[in-house]
Amino acid sequence: MTNKLIPISSLALALALASGFMLLSGAVASQRRTTPQYAPSQEARVLGILDESANDALVAPATVPAGEDFKVTITTIGSGCEREADTGVIVSENGATVMVYDFTKATHPGVACAMILKHLRHTVTLRFTKRGKALIRVWGRRVGSDTPMAGAPTVLERHVTVR
Repeated sequence: MTNKLIPISSLALALALASGFMLLSGAVASQRRTTPQYAPSQEARVLGILDESANDALVAPATVPAGEDFKVTITTIGSGCEREADTGVIVSENGATVMVYDFTKATHPGVACAMILKHLRHTVTLRFTKRGKALIRVWGRRVGSDTPMAGAPTVLERHVTVR
């Protein structure tokens, strides 16, 4: 196999033609109707931040009828990077465990978030069948000077009388 030298002027002409073709094909491609391609979401599903000092962090009735549905509202907090996600609920005849989740874009250092305080409301429907005392436990996380940057798990509890 022999190597051939291409004169610079021929190489320059070939590059110029190729560049012109790419510009032309780009113009044609921009006129075509295509489905826009979006980058995958950079959100992560995390335990919601519970403000343990807030009166509305966990709102549940003090007394509920046995065998009847009732609503519990959990409020998490966040910034411009957070939005409400789902909840996981495990119910027994006289207690419930609720895991409350939010989505966040603040998944690594350096992510800029709007400095607004959001209150994200999560509502779950529960039903206890056994009369007496019932316990609702809500798992979330707390953030503060004594926690890691991502926060630490925390549990809020409310006792309910089932009649």
